Amino acid sequence: MAFHPSTKNFYLITTNSQLKTFFGDAKGSILFDKFRINFETLDKSNSFLMPDEISQRLGASAIFVLSLFITLEKQNVSFDDLQKISLNVYCDIMNLQIKSLAAPLEVSENPWEDFLSLLQKNNLEMYDNDYYQLQYTYNERSRFGFDFHQCLVHKILLHNDHPELTPIICKFHSIFSDNFQKWANFSQFETIAKGYDRCTFRYFKN
Repeated sequence: MAFHPSTKNFYLITTNSQLKTFFGDAKGSILFDKFRINFETLDKSNSFLMPDEISQRLGASAIFVLSLFITLEKQNVSFDDLQKISLNVYCDIMNLQIKSLAAPLEVSENPWEDFLSLLQKNNLEMYDNDYYQLQYTYNERSRFGFDFHQCLVHKILLHNDHPELTPIICKFHSIFSDNFQKWANFSQFETIAKGYDRCTFRYFKN
């Protein structure tokens, strides 16, 4: 089963743009053709790890980063540049959506509570499942926390012998959190990618 078409198209369109920006139009176009083939090949070969729509959405970032790594590994691209391109793609895909979510907090009478409601809604839709095994740790006046006890993207990358790429995807969450710094500070002390048995997400009220 392939990715949801909109998810796949977002990554393809945005990666094409970023590769041209980084390498120039001519070389970027050649690399994008290779990326698209890698993406579609990995999509199919990892489909058993993504058997339903939610796992396809959740696993898309792993397939994306892995495809980009394979495409660029002979281009003498550093890990930092691989991460930079990956984060730029994710920003291009998500920035407008994230900013639209943050906008109502600007006029909210209680932005902290509204932010927590936003987080909990997103967790319910995306992470309250066997792929991530979400567990809330505390919900207090000035701090909020939850853990993931499984990580689908790490599972996919581990299966493909590249678990070292998982920290790139961990940084995607910081892109989300950075847009809410006015109301909440985000900290993460443990991740499954670092060898812990959970990923910790901690927010503190500003």
